[in-house]
This record gives sequence, structure tokens and C-alpha cells, in this order.
Amino acid sequence: PARIRTLPHEHALAVRQDVGPADFAAFFGAAFARLYALAERLGAPVVGPPSGVHPTEYLDGPAPITAAVPVQGPVSVPAGSGAQVIELPGVSVATLTHRGPYDEIGGAYALLGAWAARHADIAPGPVRERYLVGPGEADPPDYLTEICWPVADRAVRVGAERITEAPIQEEP
Repeated sequence: PARIRTLPHEHALAVRQDVGPADFAAFFGAAFARLYALAERLGAPVVGPPSGVHPTEYLDGPAPITAAVPVQGPVSVPAGSGAQVIELPGVSVATLTHRGPYDEIGGAYALLGAWAARHADIAPGPVRERYLVGPGEADPPDYLTEICWPVADRAVRVGAERITEAPIQEEP
């Protein structure tokens, strides 16, 4: 089911690039390999799963995508590394976890977007994907990706009452 939760504030090593959907897997694979190697070289402990930061809407063509690996505290990144340190703010999000290959995630986005529009106050800001289980850890049918859609606060609308969780249901 979808739920509302708060993502913590994080410092992250990151790579940003304009990427088309057909190139997401190659971009994230190369970016995460580079970011994990950089974290190790810097002695910066990784403190959570890697994530992708995406615009909430895609138009035709490439869009600005960020691959991020959260690390403990701010670190200094050497010039020429192709990476930067960013801060991912703490934010309330509606979340849904997709199990399966990345190329099948569209249906989960549609469900979460519809659920959030009905039950929460959508907030501006990018969508985050947190890759809980991915390549090198499982086969594609067992990947786990948490989709995090920004909402205004931790409350959820259900009629006139506000609660902290509401079940996600497909439309008939």
C-alpha cells in the first residue's frame, strides 16, 4: 500500500545529467559505480540506499536526472571527479514500493500519482526513487524500488478526516 512518510535530510555524492528514459539504466549503472568508488576513496561511509532524483513530469526528450549516494556528513569532492556533493532536504512523501524490473515501474508511478492526488496535498519538488534492492543484489523480478512523491505534509485526506495512512486501490 501507499503511505506517507518523511525522508530524512541527507548529504550525497551525486552526478547530474540530462538523460532520456531509454538511457536510465546505463546512466545509473555508470553513475552509481563511480559514486561508490568515490565514497570509498574519500573514506565517506555510505548511509543509505542509492537514489535517483527525477522531475515530476517528462516532456519529449532527455530530462535532468540526478544519481545520488547518501554519505555521512558533508565531504569535499576533488575537482575533475565528475561528481558533486548535494543536500537532499528532508521532505514528506507519498511512497509506494515497486517489485520488479525498472522497465515495468510505470504502472506503479500511475498508481502512486493517482493515490497521492486523491489522498494528499501534492507539493512541488522532484520525485525520488530509492533503489532498495537492485543490480548485483537480485535478479530484475526481485528489484525493490521505493517511489517517493513529494506531498505537503504527513497527513492524508480521507473524506473530511485526516489520517497518516490510507490503502492504495486500483480504479475499477
